[in-house]
Amino acid sequence: MNYATSFTNSTTLRSKIEERQIDKRILDGEGLHNIDGEQICSVGPLMRDNFNQFFYLTAGHCFEDQPLNPAGFVDFYHLPWYSPPTYDYIGPLEHYSISPYDFGLIHVINPIMLLSAIIKNNDYERFQELFIEDSASVISAGGSLCKSGYTTHVTCGEVTELNAAIVSEFGSEIKLELIVFDAVSYEGDSGGPVYSKALHLEPFVTAVGITVNAASSDDFDRTAALPLDVVRRFFDLTLILTA
Repeated sequence: MNYATSFTNSTTLRSKIEERQIDKRILDGEGLHNIDGEQICSVGPLMRDNFNQFFYLTAGHCFEDQPLNPAGFVDFYHLPWYSPPTYDYIGPLEHYSISPYDFGLIHVINPIMLLSAIIKNNDYERFQELFIEDSASVISAGGSLCKSGYTTHVTCGEVTELNAAIVSEFGSEIKLELIVFDAVSYEGDSGGPVYSKALHLEPFVTAVGITVNAASSDDFDRTAALPLDVVRRFFDLTLILTA
């Protein structure tokens, strides 16, 4: 699988984790719950705008059928793996799109939360945390991608299709420019990071997008990802990298 040149607008987050409460740290791939304590989606890559405001990327359809705050936004809270609702507030989903591009931006407004550019990988003893060191565009099929999400955690598979389109059952919505790879994902994984890795470079990985759709049967498993460069086409955002 080939990759385009890494995005130039990225910056390094120099976290001092030892100086903050470790249980307040947000990892990409952990969960998001709403005001009712219901797990909805997963945390995606951390990004920053030109005004030094931070946003967590997630899926836009995480907005659907959720309770709204007085300003008309969905409030999201941090939900680590295997955790009950924490009500540790992250912020509101201030921007979202469902069709044709499925993504949303959670504005991080809680100063207590420790932000990170680290992907949750706890099911693997050797590297329980993966560090985002760059980003790239997938430009050919055949290689491997992985995703991290609240429901099925980390799964990987072969890229089978680029620039794919998915149409909803009744044709009311269409999702465009997707990367499809044969990895397991279920409800609740949406919004989590999608990345590529090389064994000799672990625990460092390359971010490529977020999970936005999944399909599974006895015969196949499929995950669809929205590339990061689609999001950056609409918002001038910088991907945060690990120090």
